[in-house]
Amino acid sequence: MLEAHGITVTPREMSMIQRDFTGYPVAMNLLYRKLENGTPYSETVYVAAKRERFVCYEDAVSRRFDLQLPKLLVCIAPFESFELELAKMVSGDPPIGVGHYREREHYYFALP
Repeated sequence: MLEAHGITVTPREMSMIQRDFTGYPVAMNLLYRKLENGTPYSETVYVAAKRERFVCYEDAVSRRFDLQLPKLLVCIAPFESFELELAKMVSGDPPIGVGHYREREHYYFALP
């Protein structure tokens, strides 16, 4: 993939990139931009791409949902599943964004 973008890396750099970016296609796109001017792959490049990846994901969540929903998700993250009452208890508010699923009794997270 890097070669398709005109980026050449050493075998050692490729090994580090595979270790750091496997499973993160968005991060690979960010990495291309960091390496396209001939910058060698390093911890500094990794940290910068990781930070940008976080910002991309944060923006995607923040723009898609009401501001209270990310707060709710953080509150209920420790639980594998939750019920409406648990969401109200941990957040102090009814769960914004899940209200239209009120007919369900239980909510489940997709776990890896």
